[in-house]
Amino acid sequence: SGDVEDGATGFYLVVEQSLWREAPENPADTQALVLFLQYGHADADLFEVEHHLAGGLIWQGFIPGRDDDISGLYLSWVDLVDDAGHAEDELAIELFHRFQLTPFLALQPDLQYIVDAGGESGDAVAISLRIEVVF
Repeated sequence: SGDVEDGATGFYLVVEQSLWREAPENPADTQALVLFLQYGHADADLFEVEHHLAGGLIWQGFIPGRDDDISGLYLSWVDLVDDAGHAEDELAIELFHRFQLTPFLALQPDLQYIVDAGGESGDAVAISLRIEVVF
């Protein structure tokens, strides 16, 4: 509605833990499996999302011979506020693989499956391809 509200509050927390490293004695070797968790909270009187819980795994060097590639699995649950007209909460599952083709070029195909997308009783699939160019 365009209203402005003073005192809107929220917070988030991110925890990350390395589960495995190929060569822990060599700091230059970045191949690893990392677990992360996220939690966020916002005021339900002001925002459509009150709670967000997510987590996932990131594995650099999953494919033999592709040490700079990154694979990932991400799960996300969003508690959508019923008063905002949402019938359901949303759950998303995402898989991706980032191919590091050169030091300045990467391609990342991404697949997402979203249960009750946007808080409605209906699922969605999203497929994307990211192109990263560093210059």
